[in-house]
Order: sequence, then structure tokens, then C-alpha cells
Amino acid sequence: MSLFYFSKALVFICILLFVSYTDVKKRVIPNWAVAAGIIYCMICESAVSLIVGKGEILYTVKNLVAGLAAGFLPIFLIASAAMAVSKKECIGGGDIKLYAMCGMFLGLKAALQSYVILSVISILLVTILLLFKKVKRTDTIPFGPVIAAASAITFFISVR
Repeated sequence: MSLFYFSKALVFICILLFVSYTDVKKRVIPNWAVAAGIIYCMICESAVSLIVGKGEILYTVKNLVAGLAAGFLPIFLIASAAMAVSKKECIGGGDIKLYAMCGMFLGLKAALQSYVILSVISILLVTILLLFKKVKRTDTIPFGPVIAAASAITFFISVR
């Protein structure tokens, strides 16, 4: 494992743990944590591109933007559709911004793959919580930890 990959993984996991904790405790995902992740990822990927990639910075920027879009757009569309149907916020703005950051760390292909893992974890979690009567159908649950888990799993199983 390269030092680059290790440092990227360490920062990514630390941010995911922090936002999961704050989402569970305070029901908020701090903008500064998401922004710090985005900035770190941009700097780290750009530096590696300049040092190792022989200056292919435009390619790196396109990949970062594609990953960010792959993280942001699907969950934004899902949140918008859910709000249109239920007339209330189902997925918070912090969750959407968090997934955008995760998409940047994961890249286009892995960000899209992470939605499958996210779906499986979400279905299992909600089913278990409902079966054991830990939540009611009308309750809300923090989604940040589920996004974090799906993104972390995808990060470590995706081919680099």
C-alpha cells in the first residue's frame, strides 16, 4: 500500500467516523468536515498527479468532478423525488453533501457501485430496527453512518 493511498484512507475514514458520530448525536453533518474532505482530496489527488502522473492535472480534475457528481446527483435526485412524494424532507442536505465528498474520494465507478452497498445496508438496518421495535415507521434515523459505512466498504474493496 502506498503512502498516498494510506494517507487518503486515513483521512477519509477519520472524516466518516466524525460525521457519523455527529449525525447520530446531533443529527447534523458539519459543512466544515465535508469541505475539509473535499479540499484534502483535491490537494492530494492533484499533488500525486503532478508528481507521479507527469502533470496530467486536467485528467485528475475531470475524475474528481466526475466522482463528486456521481456522489451528489443520484442521492439528490432520490431526495428530491422522496420530498415530492412525501411532502417532507427524507434525506437531509448534509447527507447529500457527504455523499458528494465520498464520491470524490471514491471516483466515478466506485461511487456508483457504493449505491448498491448503501441500498443493502439501508434495507437491512431499517428491517432490523423495525423488527426489534427500535424505531417506528414514522421515525427518522440518521443516514450519515449508513453513507459512511457504504462508502468505507466500497473504498476498501474497489480496485485502485
